[in-house]
Amino acid sequence: MDGDVDVKVTAPDDTPLPSRLTRLRNGMVYRAEYRPVMIGLHRIEV
Repeated sequence: MDGDVDVKVTAPDDTPLPSRLTRLRNGMVYRAEYRPVMIGLHRIEV
């Protein structure tokens, strides 16, 4: 089962944040990483 995976991270002030998406060795699981720059709720869209 292949498909495109994308992640979008948005800070509490609606600023987009850079993120890194890594496909793990088994090919079925991805890891998304980001570094928050402010306190508050962040929106993560996959």
